[in-house]
Amino acid sequence: MRKKILLFFLSFLLTSYLFSQKKTVQEVLENTISNETLENIHFHLNKTSFTRGEHLWFAAYVQDQITQLPSQATTNLHVAIYDTAGNEVKRNLILVENGMATGDFSIDSTFVEDRYLVLGWTSYMKNFKKLAPYTQQIEIIDELNYDDVESSPEFTLETYPEGGNLIAGAFNNIGIRYADQNGKGIALSNIKLVDMQGVVITPNIATNAEGFGKVGFMVGRDKEYFLEIKPQKGKKAKIPIKISINTDIGLSINNLGKRKVITKLVLSEETISKREDVTYTLAIVQNNKIFLQEWKINDDSLTIAIERDSLPHGINTAILFDEKLNPVSWRLFFNHVVNKQRMVKMAIDHGMNTPQDSVEINLNTTDSLTVGMNLSVSVLPSNTQAYSPQNSLVSSFLINPYVNSRINSNYDVKDFDRYKNYALDVKLLVEGWGRYDWEERTNGQINADFKMESGIEVVGKILDADLQEEKQAYLMTLESKSMLFEDLKEDKSFSTNMVLYQNDSLGVSLIGKKGLLVKPRVELQIGKSLQ
Repeated sequence: MRKKILLFFLSFLLTSYLFSQKKTVQEVLENTISNETLENIHFHLNKTSFTRGEHLWFAAYVQDQITQLPSQATTNLHVAIYDTAGNEVKRNLILVENGMATGDFSIDSTFVEDRYLVLGWTSYMKNFKKLAPYTQQIEIIDELNYDDVESSPEFTLETYPEGGNLIAGAFNNIGIRYADQNGKGIALSNIKLVDMQGVVITPNIATNAEGFGKVGFMVGRDKEYFLEIKPQKGKKAKIPIKISINTDIGLSINNLGKRKVITKLVLSEETISKREDVTYTLAIVQNNKIFLQEWKINDDSLTIAIERDSLPHGINTAILFDEKLNPVSWRLFFNHVVNKQRMVKMAIDHGMNTPQDSVEINLNTTDSLTVGMNLSVSVLPSNTQAYSPQNSLVSSFLINPYVNSRINSNYDVKDFDRYKNYALDVKLLVEGWGRYDWEERTNGQINADFKMESGIEVVGKILDADLQEEKQAYLMTLESKSMLFEDLKEDKSFSTNMVLYQNDSLGVSLIGKKGLLVKPRVELQIGKSLQ
């Protein structure tokens, strides 16, 4: 009898184990999709260079990153200006309506340095590591010539294997990032790839103006590789390239095709023989959109061409899963196929008005629109040097949330340009490396340490309320005439959120017998949103 029970128990465990293994990549990925609102921000500044006495004006756009529509979830936008030491110079809390907000700062005598940073964020977006605050550097111009300041020769040179790992016995690509001590990219054209004996494998590797570069080479087993660099200032340096261990397969992407994305397995001949006919799965993911393709290993199927039209526009994450549903390699890339649903053709005309004192701009859509449109415009001379933003709507909303640091680029999606797309692809190889945090994705719901803000928190207590007859407080702002009725708790306190404007006044009354308003004794605290 004991044997029967033991066999039955073992059979039950085996059946349960096999059943649990029937999970698909689709189900694994669906479990990583968050239903949380992902807010993201873009600012349009009137200028980026100012003299003291001017105003910095801005229009802000808050987008729901999942739906890619204006966010309806929050009303509070925090905007601040910081100096180079990280000290807060000025700060405002701006009302967001239908995903839009406007505001300004006076560039006054408190601005004593030549560089400052404008930051914009909502409280809720601080729950998500990948949603960094909007940032834009501004400069303050005076008689000093800062171009004559000599920069420090210190630098950093970092390497980023495509797909997360270098694969021995295969041809690999690595991204390169060369920057100064402040993180600013440096262009250089004399970087060399050498082996441990000092033999030059690839000479004259170049980085662009933002410090990004790329090189491909065959990685031998049990070998070491280095990047040799001779800065214009400073000593010659040799940087080792780390070879990963316990990894035998990787993923590479050629993203320069106009209509197709070419994905390729990175593996050695030995691995092909050892893993022949083993089925992997290629997943391409953008938020809650998932594309899947089974991939059986053999000599004839090391590449897969994917039509761009079958993938979402913008940043996608390509993930290679093994037969045990473990992610073994991943890579970010930008799908530059035109998103026709979000592109509107317009005829633009401009000229001086009749009195010749202002500019008229006429925007005409060639097709009728069923939705509204918003436009913010800065009008500056064509040769101005006062406006050099580090980002655009495209880079703020489609690129920056998916990389480790802000991409300082006005990326244009209107026309296919192989040079621009190559430069962006290298940036994503470098700045998106290590961004795919599997543990974080499979952890389920986030810990919402920061609440979604709607208005400003108002907490009060009516000290002389008679709870037998007086059970409600009436709140009204004097300028905007906003009003609320709040029930009193057992300790005579109440709490709520209200939209409060600058220089407005808040009145609190107690609703007494027969609905009459009574002037109470009140303790009142205007909440944390102003801190």
